[in-house]
Amino acid sequence: MGRFGSNEQVKVAILTGAGSAFSAGGDLRDMESRLKRDPSGGSGISAASARRIVYNLLDFEKPLIGAVNGHAIGLGATLALLTDIVISSKEAKWGDPHINIGLVPGDGGLAIWTVLIGPNKAKEMMMLGSTISAEFADQLGLINHVVDDDQVMTTASEIALQLCDGPQAALRGTKFQLTTGLNLSLHHYLK
Repeated sequence: MGRFGSNEQVKVAILTGAGSAFSAGGDLRDMESRLKRDPSGGSGISAASARRIVYNLLDFEKPLIGAVNGHAIGLGATLALLTDIVISSKEAKWGDPHINIGLVPGDGGLAIWTVLIGPNKAKEMMMLGSTISAEFADQLGLINHVVDDDQVMTTASEIALQLCDGPQAALRGTKFQLTTGLNLSLHHYLK
């Protein structure tokens, strides 16, 4: 993200997945197997790596659009929710099932879900390890737009073009003001 952030020709970025999933999260069976061998952690991507990815998204000053072309689960959901505008395919599922294998989400998911949908709904989602439809995620205010699968990138690109035509300094300043509290909260949470 740093390379794009410092390139003045890049005005907006779109974060998307390859294939049929945005990011379906880690291999839960592998995480569960690792936890049985080492209950103190060691369950896949390191917490430090996850934090680095999250910090890079938090510190990206330009508008960032999440084009969620499939399931967004666990860290994948966290990453998508850290973008400024989230476009989701109708078929996408959203959730953070860490608790289902005995893990506390340590990637910023607890904080971002709480900020976006409030503590009561976030507690229910996280404590039950629920997975929800894109339509329900939209109703909760978790995401911005739900579109047909083949319209995810088209919609993201249309919004990106609108943002590219806008006053760049004002867009960055607006993003900074809107996300300052979230950034402070997540930076504190991830320490």
